[in-house]
Amino acid sequence: MRPDGTEWTELLELSTGTDVVEGAVRCIVPVDIDRTSTLCSYSVPFMDFREERRRLLDWADGKSANDLDAYWADKNAESIDGPPALG
Repeated sequence: MRPDGTEWTELLELSTGTDVVEGAVRCIVPVDIDRTSTLCSYSVPFMDFREERRRLLDWADGKSANDLDAYWADKNAESIDGPPALG
């Protein structure tokens, strides 16, 4: 769902992210999860959260909606594995 979707605001509010800057979130993919599981993590290292990365927010800051749409149309028309991207 893109920002012009009817449920955009409601779904965005469910996000656990911090500051949302225009351009930092371009779509939301709602999913129904019917099963999760755990694994034996005896040898998985601890990965403590240090901080949010600001690179995307810094990049998007100051760009207009038209700038972002043009970038996405040029660079993100298809997903990494080939199918068309959302939006």
